[in-house]
Amino acid sequence: MRFVKTRTDEGPVFLSDLKNQLIRINPAFSEKKIGFSSFKKFIESLEGDVVEGIITDRRTGHPLVSFRDLDEINSVYVDADECLATCLNSRLRFIGDRAIRTQIFEQILALFKDRRPRSIHEMASSIHPKIDQSVSKATLNRVLFGLGGEGRVFRYYRKDPMVPPIDSPQVLNEFVRSVADIEAVYLASAREAVKRIFPDMDDSEVERVVR
Repeated sequence: MRFVKTRTDEGPVFLSDLKNQLIRINPAFSEKKIGFSSFKKFIESLEGDVVEGIITDRRTGHPLVSFRDLDEINSVYVDADECLATCLNSRLRFIGDRAIRTQIFEQILALFKDRRPRSIHEMASSIHPKIDQSVSKATLNRVLFGLGGEGRVFRYYRKDPMVPPIDSPQVLNEFVRSVADIEAVYLASAREAVKRIFPDMDDSEVERVVR
């Protein structure tokens, strides 16, 4: 529904392009997580609802997905989890896939084994080629930057007001010894961010999404 409401071209969309668009909207999207063996089968399940049908492009032979008009689509109930997930993915760039988070956190620990100070920029340049490439470098920078600060994963080694924060050397805080330590900081930071945006949101609602 978010894709249909925000797209600029109302014509059919190539099946492969559609999946890429859905991943941009929600990086954690996977048709296998919701019980479909292929993306095409997932889209076929929406025929008569959001999807009008799947046709074959005469020029390329590739499947094209056509959508129903917005005024023909029944209103869809969007619960608190969905609203929070949208906020986390689009605004906070939260990485919902725990396996990918673990990749990043393992690389952070490996990077600081020599205890040499490194800037966020240096960390991202070293870590990005070694992790799942569905994570953009901009998202990785956001994750790393969010792990810095008092009581978090990194602290400034030597802060110079003339040097941008992303280029200031940082070191690992002493209490950080495992992936679990970084995971705890990351999730706590995400919860804090969501509560700032939705101050009246019940903690249990936040917890169901930030995990």
